[in-house]
Amino acid sequence: MNIEERKLKLINQVKELKNETTLDFLEAYFGQKPYPLTREELVERAMLAEEDIRKGKYLSQDDLEKESRNW
Repeated sequence: MNIEERKLKLINQVKELKNETTLDFLEAYFGQKPYPLTREELVERAMLAEEDIRKGKYLSQDDLEKESRNW
């Protein structure tokens, strides 16, 4: 399946959506509106981020700025 076929398939799937939560997610993904998180989702994300920091899985501001110069 080429990219055009894949896009058409995705468009058709979006047209058939009946779940507003999924549509909210897609709109947020494409930057049209913020995706609302539950308190539990927000806390879980914060805990995962803290765990990454403890494990050293992060970039410093300087490293991020250096990396972004190559984008």
